[in-house]
Amino acid sequence: MRDTSGMMSATTLFSFVLLLGLIVTPTCVASAGKGGGVIQVGVAWSDVVPLSGSLIVVGDMSNNSLKLMDVDTNSTLIQVLLNGRPGKIAADMDNSVFYVMLQSSNNVARVNLLARSVRYLHLPCVAQAASMSKDTLFLLCPGISVVYVDKCTLNVMSHTSTVYDPAANTIVASYDSKYFITGDLYSSTSSALNRYEWDGGKESYQLNEKGITSSNGNTLVLSPDNKHVLMVAGGGNGNGYSISDINAMNFTDQYGAFVTGAYPLGGFYSPDQTKFATSNYDTILILDATRYNVVNKYPIVKSDPYFQMISVRYSLDGARVYSYPLRT
Repeated sequence: MRDTSGMMSATTLFSFVLLLGLIVTPTCVASAGKGGGVIQVGVAWSDVVPLSGSLIVVGDMSNNSLKLMDVDTNSTLIQVLLNGRPGKIAADMDNSVFYVMLQSSNNVARVNLLARSVRYLHLPCVAQAASMSKDTLFLLCPGISVVYVDKCTLNVMSHTSTVYDPAANTIVASYDSKYFITGDLYSSTSSALNRYEWDGGKESYQLNEKGITSSNGNTLVLSPDNKHVLMVAGGGNGNGYSISDINAMNFTDQYGAFVTGAYPLGGFYSPDQTKFATSNYDTILILDATRYNVVNKYPIVKSDPYFQMISVRYSLDGARVYSYPLRT
């Protein structure tokens, strides 16, 4: 099922992507491009993944599709229709494909935007969150299990029979597939972190460490080098309203903390890991990732009074930071 009318040809887009040095990928938008202003998009979008420059990939809930868009021209370059309402998106940057969780469905759509093709993966449970390693797609079914899928064959390799924390609803995985971490988002009680590591003898991932952060967790972040894990929580999880920079392999070890002010919501590292972007209801903060100090601020201009929960992501080239509604 696909709608390609009026869209750029795959050959043209592929040349365009190569010209800019891009790999297609998904996220949402607020940026310091075009004169340093703030761009906001995606009220009806389930998730957004920024590429380089002004390109983003979005799940459009208004017509059940995955789109490649140019935010500078507000134009859709490619659109692929889906057999269901899109949810969260996981981007396979190595193969330029996107995995879209379909809401209230056991199916996950594997979309190749350049080829305008869709393949559906049927799971034993309903996945609400995902993370990507070099060779594995990790899919979290809250309260049930984490399913591991081979990215090349789409075969379900195995799954954890029980997730230790039944409230876990987000997941991040190391690129080398050695571990994954689950967390609780949107909980009024303390947000838990749990790390599962690969056990070759049992040929499965086993719970290795449990940790607790502050309440009202909103975003779980793993650094590009896979050494730092952060739970961005509305109540802060350090000294006051701050974001603790935690050792991913030892939750009791803290490198430092980003002091943000009240109610931090989103978080994302720059591709080179020199900066960390976060947000609250009114401001996007850019911080130095090693000194933890604020280096820039951008106001969030709300055209919609209900545009509240704000998330952030860097573009692949690190030139822009995008803000968008944080979907629960």
